[in-house]
Amino acid sequence: MGRRAFGAAHSRNVVIAIVLFFVGLVVEGILIGASFFMAQSTIVPGQTTAAQLTASLTSFVNDTLLSAIVGAVITGLASVFFTYALQNQAGKLLLWAAYGANVALQVAIYLIVSPLIGPAVATAVNQSMAAGSYQSAAIDALTAQITAYSYLTVISALLYTGANYLAWSRIKKGEIPEGGAAAPSPYGAQPPYLPPPMPPQTPPGGTMPPTPPATPPPSTPPPT
Repeated sequence: MGRRAFGAAHSRNVVIAIVLFFVGLVVEGILIGASFFMAQSTIVPGQTTAAQLTASLTSFVNDTLLSAIVGAVITGLASVFFTYALQNQAGKLLLWAAYGANVALQVAIYLIVSPLIGPAVATAVNQSMAAGSYQSAAIDALTAQITAYSYLTVISALLYTGANYLAWSRIKKGEIPEGGAAAPSPYGAQPPYLPPPMPPQTPPGGTMPPTPPATPPPSTPPPT
């Protein structure tokens, strides 16, 4: 609503940030939904073996983690663009550092957890088939491990917080970003400045046109 107060660059970046945020959510949702549909289509009740079920579920979990990386790449750019035009050089470096840290963390989680997904899913499938009901112990342990690694996102969150504080500090001090609008007057709206009227100018090489005489007041007739 107030993005135009800081100039055209900030206004454009805010729109881009909003678009990137929703595009990232939609793309991530589509990828996860497509992966779930493909995994479900390969499972036939009463006919799917334990090995086939394990392969389908492992593929789905891997695809979900990859979708999270894609979502972090797109939505992370939204966090960068949102205040980019308001930042000084230090703030811009913090924004890119936060973005890189978040994406790197998602990739690291995938590289660490991906080799563990297959064994965990196989254990859960075999235990569930043997017991005749879903056994979640192996999956719960894997989920807890992913959650523990996800706590490291506090690093990127702190970097984003620092950058946003710098932007807020610039606004508080009245600093204007490059290309931004002028600072509002502390005395409120002021009337426009009107210059004083200029005297008539003598044309080059000529004389001033004569000024028409003022109309004399009406004469009073002499008394009789």
